[in-house]
Amino acid sequence: MLVKLFGYELRRLLWNKLFLGLLAATLCCGWFIFTGETILGAACTAPFSPWSFGLYLSRLAPLAALGELFFLSQYTSPKERRVSAVTRAAPIKPGKYDAVRCGAVLVGTLLLCFCGAGLCMAFYALLFGWYDFLSLLAPAVLVWGPVILFCLGAGLTLGAVHPALPYVLTGAAFLARQLSPVLDLALGGFFSEYPAALGGLDPDFSVPAQALLGRTLYAGIGLGLLLFRRRNRS
Repeated sequence: MLVKLFGYELRRLLWNKLFLGLLAATLCCGWFIFTGETILGAACTAPFSPWSFGLYLSRLAPLAALGELFFLSQYTSPKERRVSAVTRAAPIKPGKYDAVRCGAVLVGTLLLCFCGAGLCMAFYALLFGWYDFLSLLAPAVLVWGPVILFCLGAGLTLGAVHPALPYVLTGAAFLARQLSPVLDLALGGFFSEYPAALGGLDPDFSVPAQALLGRTLYAGIGLGLLLFRRRNRS
């Protein structure tokens, strides 16, 4: 039953104009970001270094967050609340039903992220003959992990209160980098500035405690909102 329900929810997200539009926007933005900035390298590093790849992902992070919030808004809209009276008639506990929906949203969001990242890696292979893609895993997790968790918690919990709240909170989080580098949700400043502070050409990828603190903060907020929603529904 859960597998069939997951497949149904996933098809609802992927087989519609919203997902196709977001996918097209992600690929177009990825093209412009790579050709306009990434190909030059971040802070004098190689275009295919973890630093340049991380900067590329950070530029795509707002679009990935917007896509995830759009997906989640389908579950918190007034129309969906009317439909949920029928869908929840299935013999499945509400907690499991929410988990299935979260899983579908995560798969849809990760597909957008993988397509954006895959475009960049395809350029690496075609233009530079570079294939060490496993070295890019660390910046991908660092950038997108907290963003996805934060938006998941905000979209599910605050979207049930008012549909505009998740967008307001997420927008504020992206703008908070003006207050402190620790609050940089996209990490654009970190990838564009920190390599130069390390000295030398193409320094090894490393993450200072300040950046880890910010990532932990946003991931914790997202998980906290999810736990609050679960406890409140219980």
